[in-house]
Amino acid sequence: MAPRDGVTVEGGASTSPRVTRMDFSASSSAPVARLTLTTEFALGASRAPARNAPHENFPTEARWSPDGVCLLTSGAEDCVFRVYDVPAIVPAPHETRSSQEGNEKASRRSSSRSSSDDVVRSDVSDVSLHPPPDALWPALRVRAGESARDVAWLPTMCAHDTSTCLFASACKSQPVHLWSAVDGTVAASYGAKNRLDEPIDFTSLCFSRDGARVFAGAADAIRTWDLTRPGYHDVGTFWTGDKSKGRGSKRSKGRRRDEENAFVLNERAFDDDRRASTRSSSFRGAVSTMACAPLSGATARVVAAGAIGGGVALFHQDTGEMLMLFSDNNKEGSIRHGGTQNAVTRVRWSPCGSYLYAARRRDAAVTCWDARMNSRTNGCVYSMPRVSGSTNQKIGFDVEPCGRHMVSGGTDGVLRAYDLRDGAEIAAWRAADATEAVSDFAFHPHASWGVPNDVNTPFAAVGASVSGHRRFKSRFAVEEENDTARDASFCAGTAGPTCALRVWQYDARALEEEEEAAA
Repeated sequence: MAPRDGVTVEGGASTSPRVTRMDFSASSSAPVARLTLTTEFALGASRAPARNAPHENFPTEARWSPDGVCLLTSGAEDCVFRVYDVPAIVPAPHETRSSQEGNEKASRRSSSRSSSDDVVRSDVSDVSLHPPPDALWPALRVRAGESARDVAWLPTMCAHDTSTCLFASACKSQPVHLWSAVDGTVAASYGAKNRLDEPIDFTSLCFSRDGARVFAGAADAIRTWDLTRPGYHDVGTFWTGDKSKGRGSKRSKGRRRDEENAFVLNERAFDDDRRASTRSSSFRGAVSTMACAPLSGATARVVAAGAIGGGVALFHQDTGEMLMLFSDNNKEGSIRHGGTQNAVTRVRWSPCGSYLYAARRRDAAVTCWDARMNSRTNGCVYSMPRVSGSTNQKIGFDVEPCGRHMVSGGTDGVLRAYDLRDGAEIAAWRAADATEAVSDFAFHPHASWGVPNDVNTPFAAVGASVSGHRRFKSRFAVEEENDTARDASFCAGTAGPTCALRVWQYDARALEEEEEAAA
């Protein structure tokens, strides 16, 4: 494998790459889908008979490896992790399949990479429901056995050292598994047991930035392990709820229910400050998402976590102390029945570590928090509206490596870009059919370093998205199963599935040029 980070110039010297950001000026062009992969997620592809419609196998996550060589996805129904070796040279929009026949083809396990990246340009304004056959197949398929709840790459992963090619998964009714991205075997497992000696079910995970520890979220607790000590030897536990209000106690459940009913009946008697303090314990329930802060900055040893109860909290990685709690109690639309917030589905840090971005289920906005201030001092900076308030599906987003923009998916098949200086939406382009949901977007780790279409920086201005959602049979599906229009019988009113993984390339502009123009 050839090195891919940095810019190599004549004479073999290496220089620092240029810092770029997404360009949406009048002279720029819309992002182009350079790679569209659908066969793995097509009708009944590699699947046993489904419980519902046979085309529910939509990808739910998209994760670039830290070195930018691999792209990881997880299937919603077949419970398979797919690792793609994305070609180093992204093809130009005008290239066709006829120009790719002489390229080398091999997998990572044979010490060479696939170059069959023949893709015909996809018009962003009209995403085809029947794209050409896949130009790239997974280099590895890993069967998890259960539905995947979260996945993360080892931060120190490097393709040159196969011992570091690892990713972790949190699946239903399983411990945290550390998988090898080379042969698909389990390299290590990290588990924990509750006070009844029962295995704990984990719902989220993340690595520390140095890759020395792994954190996993469960019901009312965050567990942490030393990466070199697998098994049930957890280093510590961050409690997110009161131990006296355990989930296994019927008495505690009844007492908690009475307290909630009493609060609802007397809600009008409390002023705004009193309601805020009463609901300050919104960080409760299962920990649904986590993210460690960047190593640079004052929040270097901080881990952010979001809970089913709707709260977002900051914990110290070493002591487990809760440092800060963010809550959208005063935000219209974020409070459900009885004062309960929507579950937090994703948290992401800004590259500087000063700002935290959080998204919730059935909430049509992504909230930006200032990690240097809590909610009592107006820590909410702004909210970025998006089309995601009508679904329970997780709709992901990602922050540009340079920290200037954020791109989020939506239930209308559109990717939206936001300026993180003020939270304004500055661009939008279609990434799937209007009936499909774009469930995740991920910037390439080197997206902001280098020049687009340069052989020395092949992954500059590159991102990936996944689209698709669960469909259910209509009541006439069984009767129409043998009809010629079989695809239409799976879900009334839809034209067909468009579950896909797409690799995008967009125009970029150097930050230095923008600063000079502003001066």
